[in-house]
Amino acid sequence: MTKIKTVVALVAAFFMWGSAALAAQGSGCMPTSGTVSGLTLVQDINAGIAALISSNSGATAPATDCTAVAVKGQLWLDTSGTPNILKIYDGANWLALGAVDTSGHLWKPPVGGGSETLASATTTDLCSVAGSYVSITGTTTITGFSNTCVAGTMKFVSFVSTPIVTYNGTSLILPGAASITAQAGDAALFVYLGGSNWKAVAWTRADGTSISFSAVFTGGVFFDSPISATVSTNTNNWAPTGIATANVIRLNCSVASNITGMSSPATDGQIIVIDSLLTSAATCTLTSQDSNSTAANRFGFDRPISIRPGRSLTVKYDSNASRWRLTQEVTSQPIAGGSKNLRVFNVATYFGDSAPSVPNSQMSVAADELTVEDSSGGAARLSSVAIPTIDVTASGANGLDTGSVANSTWYSVWVIYNPTTSTTAGLFSTSATAPTMPSGYTFKARVGWNLTDGSSHFNRIIKYGLRSQYIVSSVVTTQLPEIGNTTSSTYVAKSISAFVPVTAATIYLSGTLSTTSTASIAPNNVYAAGSLTAPPPLLITSQSGSGSIIIETSNIYMATVGGTVRVFAAGWDDTQ
Repeated sequence: MTKIKTVVALVAAFFMWGSAALAAQGSGCMPTSGTVSGLTLVQDINAGIAALISSNSGATAPATDCTAVAVKGQLWLDTSGTPNILKIYDGANWLALGAVDTSGHLWKPPVGGGSETLASATTTDLCSVAGSYVSITGTTTITGFSNTCVAGTMKFVSFVSTPIVTYNGTSLILPGAASITAQAGDAALFVYLGGSNWKAVAWTRADGTSISFSAVFTGGVFFDSPISATVSTNTNNWAPTGIATANVIRLNCSVASNITGMSSPATDGQIIVIDSLLTSAATCTLTSQDSNSTAANRFGFDRPISIRPGRSLTVKYDSNASRWRLTQEVTSQPIAGGSKNLRVFNVATYFGDSAPSVPNSQMSVAADELTVEDSSGGAARLSSVAIPTIDVTASGANGLDTGSVANSTWYSVWVIYNPTTSTTAGLFSTSATAPTMPSGYTFKARVGWNLTDGSSHFNRIIKYGLRSQYIVSSVVTTQLPEIGNTTSSTYVAKSISAFVPVTAATIYLSGTLSTTSTASIAPNNVYAAGSLTAPPPLLITSQSGSGSIIIETSNIYMATVGGTVRVFAAGWDDTQ
């Protein structure tokens, strides 16, 4: 009997460090009364040992104890399904320890189990709780976890609040190699490396954003989910079908229209490429900071942007500013002063423009389209420009940039633009290149000039496109301004600085002779004076003549064969 007990003990010890055997659920209860033959007893003992060796392998739960019920701590290899499941009895239920994969010859244990809660601490002891899923509360900064786990232990962590988890390249390795401020609802998987060292092998933000926002693309990057949309009228809070998940909008403008805003996304940072279809004949303009759309839907551009046929632009949503930002504009870059049907005037024009009410101190500007530019070279294209009054006796927008109006002074005329308020205004300045800009106005283009007389009154001028012309009236400009006269047969220099501005390229002239003779007008004194075979650019015969000269210096030159020649300025072409 002693030998039998020894054998049973040895077999039990063998089972404790694990083995597998043929299916068996022999009873572990030996007879304690009656007569049992030695052979029967040995067979019963062998069946009980087989049950131990095979982990009570079978299709039904074992009941091999003398009580005929399962015993707490008892193992069972459940063969009722594939794969077979090894289970342990906890006194009430059979718990799965793992699966036996007989095809791949693998042991597949479950990962984790149990849910716990811990308060954040400088060293948060993840190993002080048995559960694999740990909810961390509180906001205390975490600089490390515990060192009492077995190396390779994994803990699934959920953050209830917003503690800072401090990066350490050895003891607390985090994604992005930087400390992370948790968001409520963040989830992370930490692995214990041993030696008090932990590594977060995964971290998921509650809002779905990435921990690290940088990426290196080694292949093609594709924008998916294109949608098509047609705009046929001015549109506020634009929300084409499918915009929530779109990356590309194929836009067709059937009629020239303004889009004042676009539906804001649920997630910050959405990027949308807007392509203008090649078949579109009209232009859609995305206005800037336009109050016709809800604030969160507006375009936070520095200027209105027109998407012309065949062009594209890319916008990105910025939730901090609650605006769509311009990321890229694919278009040709216009230059400042480029215009269509530009008029600068202080008398009524052929095109039906009315003169300003006080032409002695005022000018007006009108244009179908005009390009203005900021100091960085960014361009804004303005449509239907109409500035009825720019007054040199006023200050700031629609007035003089600095100082007071002076006698006999050239004043440049500017169109200026405030992108924040989408406001267009005019400005006078003595500068040809850098007027002092009123607050908020960052875009500008010089569009013309005018000269005050000895009473600080403006001459009467009309400018169409690049050409400016003196307009004779009953007051101020009562005749074309006379540049000078001479009776000399050799060239006499006459300054033109009081008749054309410093940016003039061409001067238009009219001349008279007191007698029937010949007079020469030239941009320099090298031309032959009075020659009919090698004439200068402008030759006056039969007492009158007119023409234009490209300006070479601040002087023109005049000479006459006989009588007195008088030369008048009719206007100029601007270099803009």
